[in-house]
Amino acid sequence: MVASVIPLCLLFALSFMYIFGVDANLMSLGGYRFRDYY
Repeated sequence: MVASVIPLCLLFALSFMYIFGVDANLMSLGGYRFRDYY
């Protein structure tokens, strides 16, 4: 169950990024910032 949820979540995230025009570089910068906080 969990193993199938992770790829689906990633797929939804990528499709939403494509729809809303979010840049992948912006997302990676946000990920680095999020990682630094925790």
